[in-house]
Amino acid sequence: MFENDLTYLADKTMVVYTQEDIQLQRLMERNQLTETDAKNRMNAQMALKKKCELADAVIDNSGTIEYTAEQLEEILNEWGGLNNQ
Repeated sequence: MFENDLTYLADKTMVVYTQEDIQLQRLMERNQLTETDAKNRMNAQMALKKKCELADAVIDNSGTIEYTAEQLEEILNEWGGLNNQ
């Protein structure tokens, strides 16, 4: 959404990020990419720091699934839940 200036289509934006080394490993495993190909794909995207600055909320996905879910629940509660539109 950020790269294509489409944020006007959403009321709020959220970025889910992880540490670069974890992101690289996950991308390589999920897409069966070489390290070079995975790094090229990551480098072709807007810098994660910039996305985090632009987002209304940020979730750190470096830990457990439970920790990620807790962060999401907290954000949704702050935003008034899923039904507050």
